[in-house]
Amino acid sequence: KAPANNEIAYSLIAEARSLGEKEAELSLFTHLAERGCEEAMCALADLHLEGRVTKRNSDEAIRILTRAAASGNSSAYISLGKLYMSGYDVKRNLNEALKYFEAARKLGRDEAIEYIADIYHNKSFEGRDVAYAYDLYREAESLGNESAAAKAESILSAREGYYYHATRSEETMPKEAFRGYAVATVMGHAPAMLKLAECYALGIGVEKNRKEAFLWYKKAHAAGLEEANLPLGVCY
Repeated sequence: KAPANNEIAYSLIAEARSLGEKEAELSLFTHLAERGCEEAMCALADLHLEGRVTKRNSDEAIRILTRAAASGNSSAYISLGKLYMSGYDVKRNLNEALKYFEAARKLGRDEAIEYIADIYHNKSFEGRDVAYAYDLYREAESLGNESAAAKAESILSAREGYYYHATRSEETMPKEAFRGYAVATVMGHAPAMLKLAECYALGIGVEKNRKEAFLWYKKAHAAGLEEANLPLGVCY
């Protein structure tokens, strides 16, 4: 019979893992998984991915994790997100990974925040948004994630590079330039604020928007950039 509640199942899983006897783990996890224990499903999937008891079977692991995820299990969401992000056991799909990490985050899994940031920081992600990734890393840092803090600092140290490449690509790739300036402004780069204002004022890489231009001229001025004084005065 299935355990009376999940706490008993978790206790059995933890005890089996502590003994380190993989065959016993396989038997127990299979028994519990067949009776709908989601944590056992995740543990069983891990065994299939490790390939230390039976032949490595990533397809079976993904099938089991998908079943657990269908029941709203946050551990399954995290595991599937990792698989789709790495592309090691399944065709890489960052959008699919993002879906699972976002679901885990909604269930209170704070570690998912760093993974989501990693995706938005990834150069191969179509929706890449370094500024948003930076904010997410800082959010994860506020929750005690030291790895995310280091990644945020890495972006911060690279802001001059974002600014430099943006200035170099204004004529040939205006949209890329606009994004570069936007990233740098998030990290408090005053010259990038002025450049972003000019992008809005002149329509460089973005539709003209006088209100946004005025906003960024004001921010550049507030950041102590004297070059913003004249265009800001014109706006008034």
